Amino acid sequence: MVKKFMAAAAIAVAVGIAGIYGLSEWNHPKEKKEVHAVHTNFKRASAPAASAPNETIFPLDLSDQDAIQERMLNSYNYFDSAKGSFRYYSETVPFDLIIDYKLQMKNKVSYSTSLLNQATGVKTEETFDGNNLISLNHHDKTYQSQPYEVQSKGQYMKLKNAVTKNGDGTKNYNYPATGIELGYAGTSLHSKEIALGFLEDHSLWKASRRENILGRTAIVIEGTFDDSFQRKLSAKTFTLWMDQNSGILLKMELYNANGRSIEGIETKDIKINEAFDVENAKIPKDYKQFKS
Repeated sequence: MVKKFMAAAAIAVAVGIAGIYGLSEWNHPKEKKEVHAVHTNFKRASAPAASAPNETIFPLDLSDQDAIQERMLNSYNYFDSAKGSFRYYSETVPFDLIIDYKLQMKNKVSYSTSLLNQATGVKTEETFDGNNLISLNHHDKTYQSQPYEVQSKGQYMKLKNAVTKNGDGTKNYNYPATGIELGYAGTSLHSKEIALGFLEDHSLWKASRRENILGRTAIVIEGTFDDSFQRKLSAKTFTLWMDQNSGILLKMELYNANGRSIEGIETKDIKINEAFDVENAKIPKDYKQFKS
């Protein structure tokens, strides 16, 4: 078992979207997160991946809700690399973050993420070079470094296998199995909780149109939360802008009963399937190793 160092975020988002199913990638700032190394040899997904430098186009029909939901759930299988940044804010928790990321999955998985809390100025970083996971907390001047293993993107998850029922009627939410741990960056790049949660009831949302965001075609999804979600998120309706080709969540807005946006994501920059290197974090000499 590998203990992943995430004490740095300095924000409590455990009550937000991520807390809904109890399988979140997001943490309370004073808690440690345990991550199991992945030793399984995953098969490559059945959905084809785009290849650099030219993206393969995977069109979607706006009326095909299953296909739209499934693409968001399996976004990793529709691109090989991505780098960019986005703002993620909430009035309810509250927090206001800038997340930068690089994710390379072409041959060997590697990634780097950084999180800046705009309210406190606290910055954290995490990198994975294909062998080691390094986390830095620039506020506490602490770090953690340990061996880690990710074999691939993970298997493609069909919707029929994603939500299953127990004998007592309760539900299990199953996500694509992958060892890629992007923290807050995963909210945009692999928004699996949103795909299964917000979009579970097809009668409550529709794909209304397409829009251009940063030169990319986004499918605009407009919906209403059920009563349970309205209580949990303090929001009544939502709009999602999903990148049609990759399934990446480019933009999100949650609205209260008065129609005011109270939580959201806004991509500032994004490049998909371009060649780049992921630099491993350099541990400053004056940083101390984080002790569990």
